[in-house]
Amino acid sequence: MLEAAENTDRGERRRMLTFVVAGGGYSGVEIAAELNDFVRESERVAYPVIGPADVRVVLLHSGKRILPELSESLAEFAHRKLAERGVEIRLGARLAAATADQVLLQDGERIETQTLVVAIGSAPSPVVQKIGVPMVRGRLAVDAALRLSGQPSVWAIGDCAAVPHPKTGEAAPPTAQFALREGKTVARNVMAAIHGQRQRRFTFTGLGEMVSLGHHSAVAELLGKFQIAGPLAWIIWRSFYLSRLPGLERKLRVWLDWNLDLLFPRDLVQLDVQRSQRVAHAHYESGQAIIRQGELADAFYVIVRGTVQVVREENGQQTELARLTEGDSFGELGLIQHRRRSATVRALEPVDVIALGGGDFDLLAGSWKQLGQTLEQIVAVRSSPR
Repeated sequence: MLEAAENTDRGERRRMLTFVVAGGGYSGVEIAAELNDFVRESERVAYPVIGPADVRVVLLHSGKRILPELSESLAEFAHRKLAERGVEIRLGARLAAATADQVLLQDGERIETQTLVVAIGSAPSPVVQKIGVPMVRGRLAVDAALRLSGQPSVWAIGDCAAVPHPKTGEAAPPTAQFALREGKTVARNVMAAIHGQRQRRFTFTGLGEMVSLGHHSAVAELLGKFQIAGPLAWIIWRSFYLSRLPGLERKLRVWLDWNLDLLFPRDLVQLDVQRSQRVAHAHYESGQAIIRQGELADAFYVIVRGTVQVVREENGQQTELARLTEGDSFGELGLIQHRRRSATVRALEPVDVIALGGGDFDLLAGSWKQLGQTLEQIVAVRSSPR
């Protein structure tokens, strides 16, 4: 985004350098903080055309305050520090949908952006919902020994289980420090069941909670008693995670890398990582163009939901060629004939599509005989004079 934004006009640059993070919990706050630091430092040292006013980092949270897992005073400190560094925090804001260049909120507001990071937490596997046992807010109900309700020889831990917190009785947080101890407790209880011994209760109450705010600052709540904010909390946060890395060599490498970041600007080298997902889902709002006439053909589309309009512009006049709906496809004409798009396809209502890249489309169409014949028939119909 920084590379692209440096070579475009101011309006487009503002959209490219708007980064939206959805979710004001631990992950969302840390991502927004580090992203804000990274982009602002990068534009200052390496992109003279871009100014601080061009960068916008927006943190969306549906609740009344960020970091609801922490005390109110620490959450207020975190909110204030992020705001001072330029992060725009939107409370009571819920994400409704996202397109390639917009984020839509439930209140109807639209934020122009090309980057959306969703950090709204994990959900239990859909398999869990089909087991047919008592649930607590979508998670399996377990007792203090982590056994399923009514199933003394079945245990559950981690994200899929509502493990009762020894102090509060509420579900324990689905975090690593709890999951590790839950695993040890269940391992002991499985062995105890085999040997006819008494089941052990889960007694871990947590070491504390820590959240990095970037810029050498953090907030920490340790052992449920001590509240720390600022640089000291940041040092504790880094020290803890360094201690969890396996092996002395890895600890030393990370420690040296962290300290070099204190002395020199961050490394801006970009890794060109190839996408592993061959088929992508995309969403478009009413009026948005999915493909435009004259563009290079680069993908094939299948409509999952909604209706689109196919129009062609000639001599300043637009002519509607077709309307396509759920189950219909488009985009194959330009790919098969290796030419630019001959028409524009525009969403008439909110539309969801599946997109297959040009290379993968060519491979599939060339290898699957029936598909190739069907596509040739479609092309013949759509290429014929109207």
